Amino acid sequence: MSDESRLAALEARLQNLEDRQAIRDCVVRLARGDDRLDRELFLTVFHPDGTDDHKGFNGTPDEFFDWIYDTHKRFHKTTLHHLTNQSCDIDGDTAHTETYWIFSGSNVDGKNSISWGRYLDRLERRDGHWKIAFRYAIIEAMCLVEGAPLPFANAPDPYASGLPSQTRSDPSYLRPLLNRRARLVPAPGSDYE
Repeated sequence: MSDESRLAALEARLQNLEDRQAIRDCVVRLARGDDRLDRELFLTVFHPDGTDDHKGFNGTPDEFFDWIYDTHKRFHKTTLHHLTNQSCDIDGDTAHTETYWIFSGSNVDGKNSISWGRYLDRLERRDGHWKIAFRYAIIEAMCLVEGAPLPFANAPDPYASGLPSQTRSDPSYLRPLLNRRARLVPAPGSDYE
């Protein structure tokens, strides 16, 4: 193999890795925008003419965010989308992904929602940026679990570093991220973790 061929092969592999990471970052940004109810972040992951087909919803990215916002505000105090396995097939400027997810929500009624499934996404690279053109959410299972106190509820000020929030007041937006708590190392056998 010539030096030019080896260089071309290396560049192709590098481009594939960069594309895969950009695609993964796009999907992760969507989960974060959803959990923080951050409209601006949420909309960065869709092409303006994109579509999301999700449970009882099928519409545009703007409409989808409005539906999510309303649903979360009525039913959830907090939500977390856990993204796990992802397969990614890239063909030029189009990619198809399957991303496994687990959703958990702390509900306003004191129960917890848990569901899991897969996102099937068609992403397109336009103007050098990968964004979702179409998403189909497959829900494999859903359940409710009765709420229980946090195991470290007796800890002194467990939220000293900030309260979880579905807004930009969530600690994940702090820059720079700094330690706000005094040093605390529980003794072995203490009643909180």
